[in-house]
Amino acid sequence: MAATTARRILVEQVKARVFCSPNGGGGNPVTIFSTDQKLTAKIQKRLARSCDWESVILHRPVSKKPLFSFYMPSGAQVTFCAHAAMGAAYEMCRHQKPGDIDGTNFDVIFTVADLVDSGPSPAAAYTPQEYQASINSKDKIVRLKMETFYKQEMVSRPALLSQVLREHCSTEKQDLLLGTEGTNFDDDILSSCFHASIARPKTLVPLKSRELVNEKAVAPTSPDEFAQVCRDLDETTGLYLYAQLEDEEATWECRQFPSASGYPEDPATGIAAAALACHLKYQQKVDFETYKIYQGTAMGNPSLIVLEHLDMRQRQDENDNGGVILDASFLLFGHVEIDGRVSFEIEDEIAGE
Repeated sequence: MAATTARRILVEQVKARVFCSPNGGGGNPVTIFSTDQKLTAKIQKRLARSCDWESVILHRPVSKKPLFSFYMPSGAQVTFCAHAAMGAAYEMCRHQKPGDIDGTNFDVIFTVADLVDSGPSPAAAYTPQEYQASINSKDKIVRLKMETFYKQEMVSRPALLSQVLREHCSTEKQDLLLGTEGTNFDDDILSSCFHASIARPKTLVPLKSRELVNEKAVAPTSPDEFAQVCRDLDETTGLYLYAQLEDEEATWECRQFPSASGYPEDPATGIAAAALACHLKYQQKVDFETYKIYQGTAMGNPSLIVLEHLDMRQRQDENDNGGVILDASFLLFGHVEIDGRVSFEIEDEIAGE
């Protein structure tokens, strides 16, 4: 086993909100831990557990592209988090051009770390994937270029989904916008509700109106029970309720109830909104140049997610379960606000050569 050496590392903690409304309100909180030294996974997890929301470790090596590692409040590392990536990309502006960045445009190319264990990890443990973000610092807008895949599957247990919606979200059969209105409710569910993913699977649930999304539906109040039924429901990582707005073209009102994030509702979820746009284009043939997703309204954190230039190409034919995989590319837009920053030192280990 390689020897380790202890040392103190300077870390800057930045609190930000991403996908804010145009006036700067709302948005999804993220904590950015920025350092020019590589932190062990053990310390990264400890920092993540100090947060109430998602966090990102921003490693800024001197001569290499920045490396992002994403975490849930539980300390669990995840493969990708759109709003955390956009917040960290915005923060990189300060390091590309120290001082006042107002009115300046930037391009940031960053890499994303593979999932690692909790031990001291040499650099070779990472196989990074590259992403590109463009930042308009005057308007505080980050535009994230995504090239990924879209995966969609049918719900294997429609009766369970109906039960979960009724018992945990106060959403009844008559609230759903069903593709068919037959005599078999399970068949109606199958034609309308789908598991969709560009990173982690969400279950898309269409409702008839914005009012049903924001006023009648409620966030789950029994987190352990809700997490278990989501596991039983094809291992979904949460429910994404949505309704198209009648008074605004290409616009939807949404709410996300995550299965095991440590909080009952998300004010803005970039990967879920992107999965919804992919579903709308592929399954429902709803094709727009721009998709606008409002989220967080019911929480008092009104947020706006914008997706543009969505292009999809078939990668794999539908299987017996109605599942399909497509290549997907798009631009994800979000307004970023920085709420505060503080620096501190932390003791960490580095792996021996």
